Amino acid sequence: MAVDPPRDIDRVIAAAVDGSVHIPVHTLHDRIHEIPDGQVWAHCGSGSGLRAAVAASHLDAAGRDVGAVDDPFTGAERAGLVVRTR
Repeated sequence: MAVDPPRDIDRVIAAAVDGSVHIPVHTLHDRIHEIPDGQVWAHCGSGSGLRAAVAASHLDAAGRDVGAVDDPFTGAERAGLVVRTR
């Protein structure tokens, strides 16, 4: 499961890893129940990795098995993931 934490406006103009769930980081606390059990990866394609790190911190505090991906979408594509662009 991948969590995509950018704000709504960022999501509209960017891309997303196929199969990811878009939950803006400022709503994650209230929506964490929407994320299925199991390993979770937080990714934000903005390049800074800040929102992914914040999302991963929230998920870790909730006891989830989480990793933060600090890499642009080109890295996801090189890893074999399907990236949808807008």
